[in-house]
Amino acid sequence: MDPVPAALRGIVAAMWERELADGLATLARTPCEMARTVAVELAAEPGRRDLGFLTRLAMGEVPAEERAAFLAACARHREGGPLAGIAHLPTTAALRKVLFPMLAERFGEKPVAAGRMEFLMIAARAPVPMRLWMDTASRGQGLRWAVQVVRLPDQRTRHSTSFEALLGIAPGMSGWDRIRADRLEEHAALLVERVAGTVAALSAVDWDAAGR
Repeated sequence: MDPVPAALRGIVAAMWERELADGLATLARTPCEMARTVAVELAAEPGRRDLGFLTRLAMGEVPAEERAAFLAACARHREGGPLAGIAHLPTTAALRKVLFPMLAERFGEKPVAAGRMEFLMIAARAPVPMRLWMDTASRGQGLRWAVQVVRLPDQRTRHSTSFEALLGIAPGMSGWDRIRADRLEEHAALLVERVAGTVAALSAVDWDAAGR
């Protein structure tokens, strides 16, 4: 993921403030396993539930060793091995049937195929154009996604991030979302909210001034 633009500091702090205000409940039930491990660790270690620390973590200002130690502590809470929960994952067809109408209702656009198991959707046209990229290629992992700020008219990606990356808890894409077949509507709705939150945050940046 790209570094978080400095202009997002206040937005990122507000995002973490909301997560802390609801007792990390939303983070704890998200289908993103990485986010859930962070919620468990923060619940177990009250001293880490510090808005200043979490904001610095998101902005990349925590020393590398301290960040690595924190994420390693979170990783201890993973549920089983790499394939844990695979039996509960929906097929891509089942996921599309529930998720895509939700995205269309929220953003007024429907995802279209961009590869064998990749999908793109316009997530915003103004004040800056953005698209949602989704990858369902790894059946054993689930779904990963990112909101991409693009430069018109050539459609080059200026910036790419996800909700978890903005919070500083996902070194890769969003981390893999293990959306469960038996909680498909709930998990899909949470995904839509995280995408919308990411779009809202990125809309606050003056991308011309940011020089990206």
